[in-house]
Amino acid sequence: MAKQHGHTDITREGQLFVCRPQGGFNMEGAQEYEQTFAREVVHIKDQPWAIMEVLQQFEAASPEVMARIGAQFTWCAQNNCRWLAVVSDSSLMQHLVAQYLGESGLEIEVFTDETHALEWLHQKLESSTSEPESLTGS
Repeated sequence: MAKQHGHTDITREGQLFVCRPQGGFNMEGAQEYEQTFAREVVHIKDQPWAIMEVLQQFEAASPEVMARIGAQFTWCAQNNCRWLAVVSDSSLMQHLVAQYLGESGLEIEVFTDETHALEWLHQKLESSTSEPESLTGS
């Protein structure tokens, strides 16, 4: 097995994940990220949830690894993740987000600072919990 390259610091606060990928990623680094998510998502997937990806320390990955990362975000959408806030001031990172995550099924916004990203996500999460439940039958 190849040595892992890339690591993501992941914290979860309620229905919100904050992820800080660091370095250049190979497939093993992407798989470690997936495993961490899979263990945590089981605790929250019954309600809508969100992710903030802070890409300031993310360097890059091969097209195959980026496709794998894109598939991970599609998996998140299939497990009730609804919103992704990406924090990056790099036009290259913004291009990669559009190319590999654009078809994930998530509502994605790109921000240049964490404060605005968190405000947007908290607003989305709060509005999802304040929506009235639909009533069926009569």
